[in-house]
Amino acid sequence: MIRPKVTPDADMILVDVIGPDGRFAWVNPAQCAALGYAPEALVGMPAEAVYDDRSAAVLRALINDPPADGIVDAVELVLVRRAGRLLRTLATGRVRAAGRGVEVQLSKIDLGPIGRRLEKLETDNRVLRAIVHDATEAHWCIEFTEPVDVTQPTETVVAQVFENQSYWRMCNRAMAALYELPEDLDFNEQNVRLYWPRSPANESFVRQFAEAGFDIKGAISVDRRHDGLNFVIENDMRGEIRDGFLHRIWGNCRHVSRDGTAAIPAERRLQALRQVFDAVPDAVAVIDADGRTLWTNAAFGRAFGDDAAANDSIQALAAGGAPFNQWHAALVRRRDGTTACNIHCDKVAGDDGRPCTVAVIRLDAGAERAPVARRGRR
Repeated sequence: MIRPKVTPDADMILVDVIGPDGRFAWVNPAQCAALGYAPEALVGMPAEAVYDDRSAAVLRALINDPPADGIVDAVELVLVRRAGRLLRTLATGRVRAAGRGVEVQLSKIDLGPIGRRLEKLETDNRVLRAIVHDATEAHWCIEFTEPVDVTQPTETVVAQVFENQSYWRMCNRAMAALYELPEDLDFNEQNVRLYWPRSPANESFVRQFAEAGFDIKGAISVDRRHDGLNFVIENDMRGEIRDGFLHRIWGNCRHVSRDGTAAIPAERRLQALRQVFDAVPDAVAVIDADGRTLWTNAAFGRAFGDDAAANDSIQALAAGGAPFNQWHAALVRRRDGTTACNIHCDKVAGDDGRPCTVAVIRLDAGAERAPVARRGRR
């Protein structure tokens, strides 16, 4: 064994050497004193006697699979004092050949107030995560690995929210139940877009969020359950902005038809849909499972008026002529011709257990109506 060199400030450095058998081969007086042991008392004891489980696992890994260059990069190791208190340290060192194996030589400094602060933060984090995890209301947090530049125009911000890389930082059990995930799936490991898809409704939702300064209550989004059916969600949410960039958003949410009030669920659901789609500049029609149009927004009235032929054509497209959850080029038949457009259809859970369809129709800019061919008189 090569004993580490002693420096002038050796009383501040905690040093030990752990042999191939995982036992202390040498411990300097400073480490013995810091842990409450007499000099040389630790020699021959297993490292697990004073290192916590995670740190002991790090040491075993260094012995069983030593780094090729023999250098132990800076790593946090936690020791347990004789009285039971934890001692957080920052360690570096080397792994050297010793007999038929290797020994690990470590030099450590006590993190002191920083370590105690870290311990408090970890405790607070465990407590808060437990509170959120067991809450009966759905809580969630989305982290952006590509932060959103909120200094850009609103439409650019909306696009970046959906296009920049992001992931679920935290979703609790109530969130998984709300979206009806199987018990063997972890919500935090799922793709964000699977359950919060980009759609005209959700673009409007993000636009409203941005215009409210990224702090809003009662905002409506149209999310997707695990079975693929969309449903209306009410959100209270906030965003964390640093240096002009949105790094994460978090909040809690509720299924609109499960709010426990005396209001008729169908009326509440329709009100929520109106709140979302009245702000959408495109024409929107909500069509029930029987093919009846329940509601249209103001933009629909401006685009098609009381044209029954256009309404019938859109109902037919929503019934199966257009793919769901994506934009699709189509022709809308009118009583005096046809109009080129793009249509986006989503399924939304209906109160009778059957899905409704939300059809968003975006007219092509500058598109002209093609006249209906009429058969001349003989």
